[in-house]
Amino acid sequence: MRRFIAKTIKGSVIEYDNGSFDEWCVYLVKENGERHAFRDIEYFDLLEQFGLIYGQEKVYNDFVYIYNNSSTSISDVTINKISKLAKEYESNENKAFVLFVVLHATMVAEENKENTKLGKRIKRLGVHQVLIDNIKPKIASGFSRGMRWREIDRICTEKGF
Repeated sequence: MRRFIAKTIKGSVIEYDNGSFDEWCVYLVKENGERHAFRDIEYFDLLEQFGLIYGQEKVYNDFVYIYNNSSTSISDVTINKISKLAKEYESNENKAFVLFVVLHATMVAEENKENTKLGKRIKRLGVHQVLIDNIKPKIASGFSRGMRWREIDRICTEKGF
């Protein structure tokens, strides 16, 4: 069941639809109908690149603003703020917009997962690892696989979230 999230600067659409696990898979749909589902490693790679260009602290602080404004539904206020934030990424404005909207959408999805114990904190852990702890995206994207939620919760708590 497709659900609209946002339209990008270049005319593509970001939406939820059925994925391999649930109906909270985030897709970028190009004008020609081509669809792409995002994986953690993709946006972690882009976060790392942006951190090198714009500063890890700036990118992390922009993410934390979005994190703090993500709950169980997509927020038009947050999408509008992302649009303003993306302008600060100059020639990468569209990439930044897509990145931060996708992160917002994935955090909303995490908050809506049945029986979630960690919610959006799991995304923040990965972003923190990439931008603050300088862990490579490939490692950060698979870090919590097989771990019990209490162990991940402890790590998040130690990091202050």
